[in-house]
Amino acid sequence: MASNIKYTSIAELPNQLRLFPLSGATLLPGSFLPLNIFEPRYLSMVDDALSKDRLIGMIQPKLSHDITPNDDMGLEKVGCAGRIIQLAETGDGRYRITLYGIARFNCLDFIDSSTPFLCHKVDFSHFANDLQNSTSEFQLDRDKIQKILELFAEIANINIEKNEVDNLSSQMLINTLATIGNFTPIEKQALLEASDISVRAELLYSLAELMLVKKQSGKDIIQ
Repeated sequence: MASNIKYTSIAELPNQLRLFPLSGATLLPGSFLPLNIFEPRYLSMVDDALSKDRLIGMIQPKLSHDITPNDDMGLEKVGCAGRIIQLAETGDGRYRITLYGIARFNCLDFIDSSTPFLCHKVDFSHFANDLQNSTSEFQLDRDKIQKILELFAEIANINIEKNEVDNLSSQMLINTLATIGNFTPIEKQALLEASDISVRAELLYSLAELMLVKKQSGKDIIQ
């Protein structure tokens, strides 16, 4: 499952995006994010995206408390654009959609529009490598990735089939684990803003170790 559209340059991406602020939701390039849409303004956002470029910018509300009136409506500075690749109508007024992560962006000025959802100017220029990385393999230490997988397996008390893991790219493994991991919003933002996949892998490993320590000390951290 992936997008039919392959973006090869940030010049192909828009300079403004409809935004979906959602605390604790992580979308990373090359990963998937399922969403249950039920608020009228976000149903309208999905309809608008489907009628145009199918792109939605996932971003977290600002995580610190020192928000000022000029703080871009209280949003974090970095989000990730996702393309709608699956949609189902539930029959009770909701959408179930899946986003495929395209590239991260810096959130810029609010656009005063007539839409019920937020629209902002965005800048992808600092994250041009996100597009290249979606089609190339990283030279990551697979032994380190295996250790990360083992940590997650022990945390969740599940078995991970090595054959299935070997068929996935390093990027897909790291970004998927970062997406599904039960991390705090601040930790998820740090994973999102990691400068490259190697830095994200190291941070993921440290967070997984911490989660395992918490579990072994008797603190339930698994949803």
